[in-house]
Amino acid sequence: PFRDSTLTMLLRESLGGGKTLTSVVINVASEREHEAETSCSLEFGRRLASLQTNSMATSRPAGEVAGVVSAAEEAQRLEAEIEQVVGELAQLEAGGFAGRFGQGFARSEVHSYESNVRKLAEEERRLNSAQAQLAEAKAGAKCHAAQHHGSGELEDLEKKAGRHKFEVENLRMIILRQRSIKGFYVPPSKAFVAKQAELKDLRGRLRMISG
Repeated sequence: PFRDSTLTMLLRESLGGGKTLTSVVINVASEREHEAETSCSLEFGRRLASLQTNSMATSRPAGEVAGVVSAAEEAQRLEAEIEQVVGELAQLEAGGFAGRFGQGFARSEVHSYESNVRKLAEEERRLNSAQAQLAEAKAGAKCHAAQHHGSGELEDLEKKAGRHKFEVENLRMIILRQRSIKGFYVPPSKAFVAKQAELKDLRGRLRMISG
């Protein structure tokens, strides 16, 4: 259940060690501006709570620190997992589980939907980036509150995050209306969506290891 975080990856052995007792504190906030971060943290905690590990004795060559897997070995393992998951996704797609458009709809309608989905993904990426920048700026502002520094920057970042949030909500509403048209779109199966999430997680972990 490791999230796409450098710190989490560094602590991975501690989270799953054979003789390790790990306590995890999930920080949440009630403010609406922290909704995305809180949701992400709670989902991570839920997945972590369901994790079960099995301890095993590991034999390592002389001179190699016991229990430590080299970055090259880990990257190789992740690449093998990615290849397997890609193949499973291809099989699900061939079986019609990847989502499809109904018959009798103009190609322009399909293009419009696909374009909105791409725009939504991009706006969500920009929103997450803006919210992270805003959170970092607020933390810095608290540290330098006595100096009254950075208030203009905070306002600009809040406006930027607000614009992206508006675009995200607007695009989600448009896509929802398009999907509500009877027979227009058959969504992907839960199995396909789960495999997509697994592939995204594996690729994220591989990027972090590869640098």
